[in-house]
Amino acid sequence: MAASEFLRQEFAPGETRTTVRADASYTGLYLYGIHTYCEFLDARRDRRLVPGASGLALGVDRIHDLGVAAAGAPAEFPDPPPLITREFDGRAVPWFFMATPRSFPLGDPGGFSMWLMEYHSHFLAEWRPPPAVTPPGVTRRDVLQRYVAACAPGPAAALLQDVTGLTIALDPVRLAALVTLATSWGYQVRPGSRSTLLEGPDLTLQVVEAAAAHARGIRSVTLRLDPSASRATRYRVGATEITIPGDGTATWTF
Repeated sequence: MAASEFLRQEFAPGETRTTVRADASYTGLYLYGIHTYCEFLDARRDRRLVPGASGLALGVDRIHDLGVAAAGAPAEFPDPPPLITREFDGRAVPWFFMATPRSFPLGDPGGFSMWLMEYHSHFLAEWRPPPAVTPPGVTRRDVLQRYVAACAPGPAAALLQDVTGLTIALDPVRLAALVTLATSWGYQVRPGSRSTLLEGPDLTLQVVEAAAAHARGIRSVTLRLDPSASRATRYRVGATEITIPGDGTATWTF
């Protein structure tokens, strides 16, 4: 995937990087949109990672909103969210607060993890600060703009704008837990005969019951593309496929 010319030259600005935190280090491929991004970690370099496993991070755009989201499900988030730091210029910079629900812990054998995050108000002032004085922000867009600026030049007109939906396969217990969590955050729940739709303001989750243990986790991602992307086409990226029907959207199937 990291060697894909389509991803590098057309799809999105991105980078392959090793992140050093106080609690962990990992290497991954990152593809940046406007408010959201895709992250693919290298399980060959980190034995804590389970090949084929996947996860979903949901971010907030205002200070203290993480606490509000966690308070809506106290049984899932009984503890204060820890601060995650990131190394820059030989020191640990405050990065984001991270709240992980009990039902979807990192490295969960069910094949799917989830967490909530709120960027620290000092992060952009301390991590690769720009030469010009700019007010540091905490929104996902603020942070992704800084990430893109720190990357090597990407596509002149990138296709990717944002992630708008996911199809997630879970066992019945975790499926019910995700519905409960999403309900506490105000998602609209629309049960169906074969799947359950969880509709939020920026994201729609289609949750299906996994047919087998190896098929759990994120099965596909729906993307919003630059409106000028009107050419219908398909791309094979490793063992995955990106389908672009020509209507300003794409589906990435795993």
